[in-house]
Amino acid sequence: MNTANVHKPYLRLLPVQVAAIMAGAVNSLVDTVMTAHFLGPDAVAGIGFFCPVLTVIYLCYVVLNGTQILCGRAIGSGKSNDAVSLFSTALATVLGYGILLSLGALLLRAQLAALLGAKGNALACLKDYIIGFMPGVPFMILSCSMMMFMPCNNDLKRSYVIMGIMVASNAVLNLVLIRAAGMGMTGLGLASSLSYLFSAALMFPRFLRSDRVYRFSPRSLCFSRMKEAARLGLPELLFNAGVTLRTYLLNLTVMGALGASGVAALNVEFSLLSFLSAIPCGVSRSCTLLGSIYYGERDRQSLTEVTSFALKCGLILSVSMTAAVMAFSARIASAFFLSGTDAWLMTRQMLLCFASIFVWNTLFTVLLRIYQIQDHLLAVNILNFAEQALYGLLAVVGIRLIGAAGVWVANPLADILCLIAIFAWIRIKLKHIPRTLEQWMLLPQDFGARPEDVLEFTVGGMEDVVNVSRTLMDFCRERNVPLRYRTIVGLSVEEMAGNVIQHGSDRSGKSTVEIRLVAEDTLVIRLRDNCRAFDPKQRVGQFDPEDPAKNAGIRMIARLADEMDYHNDAGINTLLIRISP
Repeated sequence: MNTANVHKPYLRLLPVQVAAIMAGAVNSLVDTVMTAHFLGPDAVAGIGFFCPVLTVIYLCYVVLNGTQILCGRAIGSGKSNDAVSLFSTALATVLGYGILLSLGALLLRAQLAALLGAKGNALACLKDYIIGFMPGVPFMILSCSMMMFMPCNNDLKRSYVIMGIMVASNAVLNLVLIRAAGMGMTGLGLASSLSYLFSAALMFPRFLRSDRVYRFSPRSLCFSRMKEAARLGLPELLFNAGVTLRTYLLNLTVMGALGASGVAALNVEFSLLSFLSAIPCGVSRSCTLLGSIYYGERDRQSLTEVTSFALKCGLILSVSMTAAVMAFSARIASAFFLSGTDAWLMTRQMLLCFASIFVWNTLFTVLLRIYQIQDHLLAVNILNFAEQALYGLLAVVGIRLIGAAGVWVANPLADILCLIAIFAWIRIKLKHIPRTLEQWMLLPQDFGARPEDVLEFTVGGMEDVVNVSRTLMDFCRERNVPLRYRTIVGLSVEEMAGNVIQHGSDRSGKSTVEIRLVAEDTLVIRLRDNCRAFDPKQRVGQFDPEDPAKNAGIRMIARLADEMDYHNDAGINTLLIRISP
């Protein structure tokens, strides 16, 4: 296997996923700073009371996360039309959810503001904020949904541009609507709404193009499939439930035992986590995007490789981040509080104690996403809730035993205990200690093709293509594949790999193709390369009267094969051809 065809798309997806999470955190920070500077403490309190509404809005990820896995499986198994149906239905579902939330909150804003606990001036500020923010919720959900899938459509540069536009427009509109127009909290909410509207308007046309893996097709809607998507995405709901319990326990414990300085340090921790958790989250999301495709392909080697590479990248980034936070703990604390004050001392202690969370959380989240891809949902659901709940419970116990440090070490300790629980679970299932990554991943012995049924080659020229074609035909003959079908195998490899070699070269003029044949009940040919995109499915229907022979080979293979499917994931072209003897 050419590991570059696994590493390259991962390295292209990872920065986008990290940047998308950080962009959301930057927007929140900008809103908070603008509110504190221009509107005062009552307005800041109003935003704080609004946080539970955001939790409800983000429940759309229950459907989206499950859909992402189902789409990856569908693409990996050569059913790109299923992926289009799943994506289209998920987009329509979460849009409907956003519209209902928006209308409900606007119609019942007074009751909602009171229910959230706001009083006095904070109550008035919250009601005004709801008027401005809630109309943009459908666009917010659409933006988040499309940003999850846009990198997989190879729209990486556009993803960065749209994130920049969203952040910049939010900041500018805050200044215009709050200060220049004097719209107060309504203007603050409206700035967010408009920034999400702009980003959604820029992204949506890209999902109407027929040459995209993920595209919106109203004709493909099938809402019955959302039940399975919600089942796969249920860990997101349980994670949020754990966060709610954790927040309640921490607020109760820290305020009572440590006072205002403790609460201030805790708020700094949460602020840093909103930014820096982008590393473990981005690492695991990128692994999920590619891992679900390899799982659909039943490609054991690629699934193991992307998991291994994700863990290596994640550990390098998280260890570096941990070291940086600890090394600059004094300066970070000084950015929030005056040096030497109780809040400063407590914040520095917090930074030194909790910084290792990034390392443990990276290991934990990557493993959890691999289990989720494989449908180990009971364990994933329990662990998602337990991680956050344990954090709160350990803080309650720790503060009584060792004081403030007990709160700060609770976060990394919760993840360490969850990793120990994973080890114990695997030990029980395997009846021995896990020694390899595949055992930690809990890959079944029968997952993927047997090594003796697989042949893989990497070719870089037409002579190599012809030689490999003959080798594959001989391989089929040894397995008693009839002459007709092994001839189709040879023709398919020569025609399709030859097209990549001849037309897909990069600027240096070089092009390599990874060819893989699985000879089981069905013959499956996979061609994978990182050259220029070349979709043979688009060429099948093209006919030039002046050159009848043009694309004739592709049309012939399409007729002879039972299935032919193409997709491009973050710059890697994959063609699957299935032949049933």
